[in-house]
Amino acid sequence: TTVNGNGDQPGDVGKVISTKVSNDAELNHSSRNHDGQWETYTGTYIATGTVTRFTFKSVSSSNNVYGNILDDLSFTKAYRLGYDGNGGTGQVPSRTETGRTETAASGTDGTVRLAADKSAGPESGTIADDRRVLTDTTARQDDGTSQRTITRSDGSVRVETIATTGAVSGCQVYYPAGTRITLATAKADSDCWDSSQIGKTNRTFYGWSANTDANDRDVPVGDTMDRNTLNANVRTEIVMPARAKTVYALWAINPTLSYNVNAPAGSNAPGTPASQTVPYNTAAADKSGWAAGDTGKIPGYRFDGWYTAPNGGNKYDFNTPLTGNVTVYAHWVGNGYTVRFAGNGATGGGTPDQAFQYNIGQNLHRNGFVRDGYTFTGWKRADNQQAYGDGQWVTNLTTQPNGIVTLVAQWSANEAHIRYNPNPPAGKTTGGQGTPNWDGHTGDTPTIGQNGWTIDGYTFAGWATSPDGSGARYAPGARWTANGTLTLYAQWTPGQASLTYDGNGATGGKTDPQTGKTDEKINVRDNGFTRDGYTFVTWNTQADCKGNAVKPNSEWTLRGSSTLYACWAGTAQTLTYHGNGATGGN
Repeated sequence: TTVNGNGDQPGDVGKVISTKVSNDAELNHSSRNHDGQWETYTGTYIATGTVTRFTFKSVSSSNNVYGNILDDLSFTKAYRLGYDGNGGTGQVPSRTETGRTETAASGTDGTVRLAADKSAGPESGTIADDRRVLTDTTARQDDGTSQRTITRSDGSVRVETIATTGAVSGCQVYYPAGTRITLATAKADSDCWDSSQIGKTNRTFYGWSANTDANDRDVPVGDTMDRNTLNANVRTEIVMPARAKTVYALWAINPTLSYNVNAPAGSNAPGTPASQTVPYNTAAADKSGWAAGDTGKIPGYRFDGWYTAPNGGNKYDFNTPLTGNVTVYAHWVGNGYTVRFAGNGATGGGTPDQAFQYNIGQNLHRNGFVRDGYTFTGWKRADNQQAYGDGQWVTNLTTQPNGIVTLVAQWSANEAHIRYNPNPPAGKTTGGQGTPNWDGHTGDTPTIGQNGWTIDGYTFAGWATSPDGSGARYAPGARWTANGTLTLYAQWTPGQASLTYDGNGATGGKTDPQTGKTDEKINVRDNGFTRDGYTFVTWNTQADCKGNAVKPNSEWTLRGSSTLYACWAGTAQTLTYHGNGATGGN
């Protein structure tokens, strides 16, 4: 209680209030005028039952019935506002937990602090309260504890129980019905709030709910992470009903960020990073330790980052506040590598490099190389000799990022042949056994055969790839690297030939012989021989002149050693008979 200072002030404070003011008439007052003797008491009583009876009586006068004057007695009801942690642990604003104590922040020095005294700070904490304090009294109890009572201009009453140690061991606040109350927060000390936030495992304090059931009983809201449910039930202020009211802590379930490795089918998945649970509406930092671009997690793949969906989706923004459980998915990009094609002796053409991505198959490029005398049969890897067909579907040839796989062309040697042609000069026939042909394969190195043909008057002069001797020339015994069919034509050099003239009984003169090459055309010489008694007739291939007659200056083809014989006709002679004295006749 507080008194106004009149009478025998300050008066006692407690459940029983006694005064010692005399009822004697003052000099300037009538016997029933007690101006200046009134004492005014203002106090707070916490009702613990359904009925409270106040008794006023004189406890020290000779007549305890008469002589007591009580005037202007009034009561204002206020109802307790309680805060329930709803399963949370730690300090709740109403400080009703067992064993919870805290140093009092009374700021009073004695039993009474006047309403006008503003020297003391707020009663609990550091945030000023704009509700005007009407009274702030501390009453000592018989058990050694004290009860601090604060009344405010809004009609609220705050009652603190202060232990003998000076620590607050209990605190309750009461509001008149109809009062609009701003509920306590961690940032605004009020209603016994001490800025010590309550806690609950894997939960975030979201505020207070003021829900009631069909019977107007205060009920809590179950923990949830549904944002709509939380927003629909959270209250920052209430209107005090005409009864005790309990508001319950509203808990948001802390969301969890989980990682899904999302490894490509058939790959060896790395260990999954640990999930992390964060306070509601708080961003979860990436604690996987994985860096985009890492090629060491799964052979053949590059880690591209964490995404919102297993396929597609967007890169997850780790600055996003979580209001629900979230799973992020690793995305993998196959390492790029190159297949390079080697011609392996190709004589032309080419096959371009081919770009691949790990785990994405392709048909190999068709071979574009050519090699004379060979047929392409496929590819082999340069490193492990693995064989592949032309245009074969392949995948995952290497796990190395930006690796190069070289495929070497494989060739099968075609059949190869040497064909020999005697190639006789026109009109000539060959003799001998000939030269056998050769059959083999490209790449063989056969020996060029010896000539097995003969032609009269001609000498073998080697082989040529053209009948007329143009093109490549090959000598017997030389080596040829087989490729395709080689046709060789015998080359012939005509031998020395001569034409000799025989006088065939000539008695003088001469005819010079003629020499040249076999099949060379010459003109037969005129006869230069003489024979007494004879006249030259012609040349003949036989001495008896029964062969072929050959006229001088006619064309002759040289072949070997030939002789023409002069053919003679005797000169006509006249035989004269002399009668030697004959006398008649002839």
